[in-house]
Amino acid sequence: MVNFDFLGEKRPWSKQEINELGEYFAGGAEIPTEAAEMIYWHDELARHTAASCEDFAKQLFGGEGQRPDIVSAYRVKSQSTIGDKIRRSKSEPGSKVQLGRMWDFSGARITANVLHDDLRYLGHELRHRLVVEGHRGTERDYIARAQPGGYRALHLIIHSAAGIVELQLRSLLQSEWANAFEKLADKTGRRIRYESNYRPENRELAEVAAHLAYIARDIYDMERARAASNRKSQASMRTLATIPPGLPLNPRLHELRSQSFEALSRSEAVAGDQASSTLSLIQSLRVLSQSLSAFEPDSE
Repeated sequence: MVNFDFLGEKRPWSKQEINELGEYFAGGAEIPTEAAEMIYWHDELARHTAASCEDFAKQLFGGEGQRPDIVSAYRVKSQSTIGDKIRRSKSEPGSKVQLGRMWDFSGARITANVLHDDLRYLGHELRHRLVVEGHRGTERDYIARAQPGGYRALHLIIHSAAGIVELQLRSLLQSEWANAFEKLADKTGRRIRYESNYRPENRELAEVAAHLAYIARDIYDMERARAASNRKSQASMRTLATIPPGLPLNPRLHELRSQSFEALSRSEAVAGDQASSTLSLIQSLRVLSQSLSAFEPDSE
């Protein structure tokens, strides 16, 4: 039984007290008395969210041996990242950032070997479950509209009494790409994540960024092709299901059966090619990610 009861446990600190923790991270305040407890609370919130959403996804997509591979991860945003974000906002009129309103202090992720429509279905069902239990989920569709650099995923911002959690829903390829891009961002600095026209000063890192942007578009096209192939397979199977078993005397039914099997055969051949391409691309992304370790961080 999937359990989201933890979201109903009210966070024991006010928004102002959480904001003071953020000011400490930014170097503008003394450390709050319960700073460690606040961080631990949000880490546990992320952990429980990841585990429960993984269970929910596994239940939604079928029983053991039938469902796709599904894994979860979680984290709390680092002190340095939060501090940088708050300090930057103070120099940008009208964009003051406060930790108590930051939707990605606690973060969880679900990675599944599924298609875009499956991720959207998962997001829809999760939002419905959250509403039924008295919480709220806001969707950010970065599949339809990629972020700068090419990042694509479906994000769900979960608002509850326990706090705010950003839940990322990614396909397998999207997740492998994002891992490589994060390694690149560690070397180039934060601007590559948010500025569409940003180009790293280091020529080699700039080439890696351009290559990853190209791969992101390729992944999007590959996953759309996989979805189209899957829809054709399902249509063929639906046609076969309408034909009576045995040996019907209607020649047209045999013709339909033959056409459906041929379509399934072609679709499976395409799916096999796509699977090979996916495995090859995953390996390439992992090699690229490892190669980035040799670079020194770029200056911003």
